[in-house]
Amino acid sequence: MLSLYKKETENPSGITLFSVPAQWKLSTTAVAVGLALQSHGGLCRLTPHRACESPRAFSIQSPDSSRLQLCPEIVESTASSCPSDTIALSFFLWCARQPNYFHDSCSFDRMIPVVLRLTDRFGSVREIVREQQAVGCSVKAQTFMVLIRVYWRGNFYGRALEAFDEMIKQNYVPNTYARNMVLDILFKVHHFDVALKFFRDTRVPTNEIAPSEQ
Repeated sequence: MLSLYKKETENPSGITLFSVPAQWKLSTTAVAVGLALQSHGGLCRLTPHRACESPRAFSIQSPDSSRLQLCPEIVESTASSCPSDTIALSFFLWCARQPNYFHDSCSFDRMIPVVLRLTDRFGSVREIVREQQAVGCSVKAQTFMVLIRVYWRGNFYGRALEAFDEMIKQNYVPNTYARNMVLDILFKVHHFDVALKFFRDTRVPTNEIAPSEQ
């Protein structure tokens, strides 16, 4: 019903910003966070919570043991300094998962060209998500929420619907925010009958997720 889009590999630079034991596989997100700390907090150290490559498996601290305080300016400068779009998106997703941090509208707008370049390179939302998984980024419902919102704000409505469809295929339940974006798109592209049917057929999930959660 929502497949109104047309179906139309980046290798991140192998840089290492800090020394870690060989048994730790450094994710692209950790590289970007290290870059942020080098730029805004001096040198940093990584403390593994467990032996895995998930970005959330690392406690990233500056020398004075205070955590990096995220703000839109740091996120923007770090994302723009990343050696690849894959790393930039991975870092953006990681930031969205941090407690009490929420990307503002301008941050999403600045990610539009990044996501569009990845779309041109990989050809589909599914392949973008697979690449994120391949470089160690944990893919969750929030991953699709971010992609939907970036495409939506960039007026790339077909891709936003594609991301929404892919979210459902991955067995995630879209929250009200995601459904509202879809309704907005369907009305804007004048698919009124589809929009009304989508609205009638939608069941409100019992456990809602906020745009920057999960």
